[in-house]
Amino acid sequence: MTKQKRYHARKPWARFVHWSKDRCRRQANYSGMENTLTTAQAEALWHRDCAEAMKWPSLDRRDPDLGYTFDNCQFMEFPENVAKSHRDRAMTEFPFGENVANSEEE
Repeated sequence: MTKQKRYHARKPWARFVHWSKDRCRRQANYSGMENTLTTAQAEALWHRDCAEAMKWPSLDRRDPDLGYTFDNCQFMEFPENVAKSHRDRAMTEFPFGENVANSEEE
């Protein structure tokens, strides 16, 4: 086991801090996003949200327009997080380009 893997085994919340910083650095749509979450803050969130009991913990930004800050982050199950992100995007068109409003009028 590598040194980093041993560290993350002891402090699993640390990898989420690493991933969030990496995401803001590498992905264009996250560029310039505030990322002030520290490892100590992530540990506090981990325990507050009982992430150790989760099957697949995921770091969620409560408001997707804001960055990775202590007040805007929470741990939740990954499938819940994915479903939340899809709920936040309203579907206005069918896959074949039919407008929802037009289909209801007919």
